[in-house]
Amino acid sequence: MNGTNGIYLTGIVKLTGDGDSLTVLAKYNNLGLLTELFDENDQKSSYSYDDFGRLEEVRNSAGQLVEDYQYEIGYTGGTYTELNSNYIRTGRYDGSSTRESVEYMDGLGRLIQTQQKEGLDKIISAIEYDSQGREWKTWKPSRESGQISYVESFDQNISTYYYHNYPYMEHVYEQSPLGRISKTIPEGGESESGAIVHSYGIGSGSLSDYMYKEVTNEEGTISRTYTDGWGRDVFTHNDIGGENARTEFIYDEQDQLREVRHPNYFNVPQGGGAPEDWVSTYDYDQRGLLTKTETPDAGIVQFKYDKAGNLRFSQDARQAKHGIVAYTTYDFDNRPLISGEAAYSFGNLNGFNSYGFELSTANWLNINAYDEKPSTTSYPWNLFSAKINAAVMDSLKGKLAASAVKSDSIWQGTLYDYHREGWVKTKYVYTEGESSLDTKFIYEYNRLGELVFKKTEVEGDTLSHFYEYDLTGNLKQVHAGSSSGQPDVQYSYDPTGQMNSKQFKGLDATQFQYTIRGWMEEIGDNTLPFSAEYEYLKDGNIETADYRNQQISTTPYEYQYGYDGLSRLTDAAVVNGSGVVQSHRERSTYKDTQGNRRFLYRSDNSNQEIDNLSYHYLPGTNKITRVDHIGNNNTEGYDDRNDVIDSW
Repeated sequence: MNGTNGIYLTGIVKLTGDGDSLTVLAKYNNLGLLTELFDENDQKSSYSYDDFGRLEEVRNSAGQLVEDYQYEIGYTGGTYTELNSNYIRTGRYDGSSTRESVEYMDGLGRLIQTQQKEGLDKIISAIEYDSQGREWKTWKPSRESGQISYVESFDQNISTYYYHNYPYMEHVYEQSPLGRISKTIPEGGESESGAIVHSYGIGSGSLSDYMYKEVTNEEGTISRTYTDGWGRDVFTHNDIGGENARTEFIYDEQDQLREVRHPNYFNVPQGGGAPEDWVSTYDYDQRGLLTKTETPDAGIVQFKYDKAGNLRFSQDARQAKHGIVAYTTYDFDNRPLISGEAAYSFGNLNGFNSYGFELSTANWLNINAYDEKPSTTSYPWNLFSAKINAAVMDSLKGKLAASAVKSDSIWQGTLYDYHREGWVKTKYVYTEGESSLDTKFIYEYNRLGELVFKKTEVEGDTLSHFYEYDLTGNLKQVHAGSSSGQPDVQYSYDPTGQMNSKQFKGLDATQFQYTIRGWMEEIGDNTLPFSAEYEYLKDGNIETADYRNQQISTTPYEYQYGYDGLSRLTDAAVVNGSGVVQSHRERSTYKDTQGNRRFLYRSDNSNQEIDNLSYHYLPGTNKITRVDHIGNNNTEGYDDRNDVIDSW
């Protein structure tokens, strides 16, 4: 649909099979800017603009203000100054409070500072650019008192807040016209956090046609990614000089991934089959739709599609073994209607056609209904006819009205009722033959679509929860049963949005502390029944973890961990304060670069053996077939889909 001038799209009409329609309508001003949008249920959202065509207000279907924007170009006498920065102010309204944020831009329109109001405080973050206009320093958000206004000394303030000279991530660029990143220094600075070093070059030998990017992480582990002239990743080499995990990607002329050669292809482990066993392949039809995958573990999986590109039929290795196929039917709007499994030859299927087995209710596993209440005369909805008739279900057009899932020959149906803004208002869950399990969920939202109330009703019993949010949109507290009184749970957050405390009613608050890089450092303290501390390697892997349980002992349990160059756990031990093994130790070695474990050795504090396990795999796969322990063999069996079916 379009207007009288034929320029702007004013509506989209989707015709159903029975002649009804789902219509979305739009209205525009004389500048072609969207002013009103009506959804399928005729609910209107409104948009208004200033004289420059910039969005000023967004209102919901009730005409309530949801968002507004204010724009300011700050300069004096045509000269830009930081203290008079350009900005965009955004107001978001939840119905009881205003969430205000401001983005400051420099004279080139680049974002340089953001501020978010938080009661009497504000949260500030900043970005600095180098002389070439590239991002140089990205500062961690910090909190300071006062109203929103541009802060010129943000660097000093943020450093003071974190008690750290390097509360920012820094990018260093190579001195070339390409301006590529040569080093990334995480928060904390290079001496504390290390650096991620980037270098670039052209491959050699069989890779001489490709460029590579080499990355050395904070712990010195080197990896390379090779790309071709189209920018596609064609080869990766991780932990160079260590585990040497290599993966190759092969594409066809239409830019479709055809083959992946996994790490074991290049270094077949003893008893691990042949290189070609460690290859995954992909086939496509003329439309570029994936029709077949073959992988070492899952085997062959096949797909067929309808004319609209919807997946109609599929078959994995388990289904192929039993001669069954999975299918899905769709409605006029390409929404899935019925899914199930049936006995049929996959090779004889055509995704463009329909088949009789799709009509057999015995084959159905999942069914959906849209736009209106499902017919209570059709299966399986007739199993819940009285409940469907009694249910209040509004604003259904264009939405999922009901769904049903079958498990062990029992159907469970779910009905939906929607708020005028499109949010789920009520959900009913019914189980065939088990009315005692009937459950009703009632939801309420604020103007921004955040859940503020949830009531669960089961067999006459009810449980209500009330949710409140802070001015940054984080969940602040939860009440159970009643919205008054002390909250059952309270939360607070640091300026980055990470939780820094949680308090359950009647208990002391548990504090959470983080490193300058945002990694969890401490949970609680020594005065609480439980507390924990963590130390990290520079690449983010946990090096030590201390746990304290005051009811058992004041001495912490300290765990130490070691890793290989692919970040796989190789060593773990419980140690005392002097670093001596206190109770036990575990060591792992790996059979291959795929990550399959070969040996696991456990010992006690006197280095006496507890376990000495070796793992054996089905050749050419990652499937464990046997675990040996001092001469005792334990065996596991798999089906064709890589699911464990037996273990003894």
